[in-house]
Amino acid sequence: ATVIMSGRIVFWGRGEGAALVLRELRRYESIRSEVISKTPESSIILTDKSDKIFFPLRSVVVGTSSPTVIASLRNLSVIGPLYVYAIKMDESDPRIALYEKAGFALTGELEFGNERLYRLKSFK
Repeated sequence: ATVIMSGRIVFWGRGEGAALVLRELRRYESIRSEVISKTPESSIILTDKSDKIFFPLRSVVVGTSSPTVIASLRNLSVIGPLYVYAIKMDESDPRIALYEKAGFALTGELEFGNERLYRLKSFK
């Protein structure tokens, strides 16, 4: 009985059960495929926790809400198109003001449940 219960916990347990991990890995693979097919190879993707989805197929910078990272975007924009992969942002999200202050506008490109890929476009 203990072996059966342990097996259930390992495969179906909450949070980190093997079934859940496998489902998330498949979801990440699907997201990666779509993003890679819709972005140029020279693209740079800013993200907070999803860097492993895109790297090494795309360059990745971690820190979508870091004022220091956002301030350096102008330098990165000469390398390739900039994208942000993050939880959906609405007009009240403070990150939008940081991007605008740095001279960038966000446009939604692709949606994945509660997450979205945004294109950063310079307006300065």
